[in-house]
Amino acid sequence: MEHGAMMQHAWRFLVIAVLLGLLGLMVGLPGQTSAEPKEPGEADDQPEIVETVFEEGEEHTITGPYTHGNLAVYLVHAKQRDDRDFITLNEGLKTGEVIVSEKDSAEVRQLMIENRSDKPLYLQEGDRLVGGKQDRTVRSSIAIAPKSGKMPIPTFCIERSRWSAGARGALFAESSNTGLALKDVRRAAKLSQSQSQVWQEVDRIKAESEYSLGTANSNTSLNETLDSKQVKKLSKEVTEALGGIAGEHDDAVGVAFAVNGRVEEINVYPGNTLFDKVYPRLLESYAVEAALQKPDAEQEDVEGDPQPSTEPPKTEVVKAFMSAKPGERIRRDRINAYNDLDVYWAEGRATCVTKYDGSALHRQWLRSDKPTRHHREELRNRIQQRLNADPEDFNIGNFDPEPQQRENDAENPTDRPTPDE
Repeated sequence: MEHGAMMQHAWRFLVIAVLLGLLGLMVGLPGQTSAEPKEPGEADDQPEIVETVFEEGEEHTITGPYTHGNLAVYLVHAKQRDDRDFITLNEGLKTGEVIVSEKDSAEVRQLMIENRSDKPLYLQEGDRLVGGKQDRTVRSSIAIAPKSGKMPIPTFCIERSRWSAGARGALFAESSNTGLALKDVRRAAKLSQSQSQVWQEVDRIKAESEYSLGTANSNTSLNETLDSKQVKKLSKEVTEALGGIAGEHDDAVGVAFAVNGRVEEINVYPGNTLFDKVYPRLLESYAVEAALQKPDAEQEDVEGDPQPSTEPPKTEVVKAFMSAKPGERIRRDRINAYNDLDVYWAEGRATCVTKYDGSALHRQWLRSDKPTRHHREELRNRIQQRLNADPEDFNIGNFDPEPQQRENDAENPTDRPTPDE
């Protein structure tokens, strides 16, 4: 009897232990930190090597090039699509369904947003905002749920020095021209996460545009340049030439841009509905990019500069740029409870994937080095003087994939800019 009782107790103990183990697997026992959610804004820098950022069975084809001057556009097509209808930031600001404002305790790197519409709101990296204490640009693409209530969004300043409320007080409005911030500004904000580098790129673009396009350069805001009559005219010309191609293809979900024969960027979205809204704004941005990179025919290039290609890349080159292995994941940013950003690095290219509720919302392939600027010596000297840069550092700002090399200003999002920064 005594032996039988001991066996019964042993079996009971074993059953309880198994049940506790199963319960621990379901809910996570103390110490299992991998199951704990990260706080918004927290980065996960654990290295990870991936073979692809596409889902199994996902296929894309590329058509093009569609060309205008030194700009070439390629469409990315997919059979499987998610055509949920998002509203964009500009749409929401115009109708009043989206409100963007400074925080109660204003910060350069963060604004407050509220989506009052019945549709999810899509913010594209490079969206430009006018007002508040400084003009801003959205750091990375994210989605905001319908009837969201107020929540923070990550931003960077594109107006050096000003830190005072304008005519709209703490509120922001849409830019008068819908084109996004140019690639090098977006890259500095998203990849380098350096405010000083964003300002350097803004200064360079304003100086180049003043010289090449005749835009005003009376303040420090990028919006002054991109909302100018000269840029609006340029955007209209390129849109009339290339703006209609996306609407002719119901299966188009993305676009690649090449300037002077070099692939610069590829963007892919879940479906045609969202792509149709974003494409014109990307195109307007690259209209300016191509104009600023256009070789100056009136004077020979500076000695040592390679000549730009007059031929757009073949579709196979674009496909290879998109299909190459992403490389090592160097950063995962928890933007908020619903949006994550993964950044992968391979030589010469960054691959970025923004996920909303666990599904890819925006996939991007971005060339990490800057093109050679084919300008006359006079313009080079003028830009160097404006940036107070050494002549050998003219092509500043190539992306450094090592997170620890980010500037200290990236670690202090509440620092207010001063005219000397």
